[in-house]
Amino acid sequence: MLHCLLILSLVTCLPALMPQPAFAQTMPQQLRVIDTPSDGGGSLTVLWAPSPHDSATGKFQILMHEGEAPQDPAAWKVIAEFPANSRYVREGKSAWWTRSGDPGDHSFLIKNGKGIELKTSQPYAVTVALLNGQERLIAPPVVAS
Repeated sequence: MLHCLLILSLVTCLPALMPQPAFAQTMPQQLRVIDTPSDGGGSLTVLWAPSPHDSATGKFQILMHEGEAPQDPAAWKVIAEFPANSRYVREGKSAWWTRSGDPGDHSFLIKNGKGIELKTSQPYAVTVALLNGQERLIAPPVVAS
């Protein structure tokens, strides 16, 4: 009887004693692209949810294409790259009441300059990719104007 009880205890407790596998990285979630409020149509704000796996070792890339989302992955233009544990809404320099998204969301402002010329009423496909080593996970694109 004692022998059976020891085996049952071991089988029940063993999974808790084993090292847990690391969670798999996931593509950026809840991607939103909006016309930035109160700027006269001069920029787009990209927002996406944080992940428990955001770290300085991973990087986010912001990708953009004029018009609808392209079928050819090479047609996307990488417009920014930065550590995955940065660019939060709470870090924004605008007044808190004008900020879009939750304070913990990631945020990136696409504006004219450095090879980008946003045109009024022109649709733009935008997405975010997570780079971690050789792995690149891309969120489904959003089209905004």
